[in-house]
Amino acid sequence: MEEFIEPEDWKDELKMNNLRFRDSEVSIEKPDDVYRIFMLGGSTMYSVFVADDQTIPVLVQKLIE
Repeated sequence: MEEFIEPEDWKDELKMNNLRFRDSEVSIEKPDDVYRIFMLGGSTMYSVFVADDQTIPVLVQKLIE
């Protein structure tokens, strides 16, 4: 079930990493066996009103894994 974040609470609920992505911390250096896919877009891609584990990039990552 998706968790909906109320508009007045979204800034407190969103977690951003050191690179300002909505994700866990990542290092600049990447192992050879790791692939990184960047998904760009507007507010729909950023998914302001959904929980961190329900964003479009996270759902795509789950499909790939």
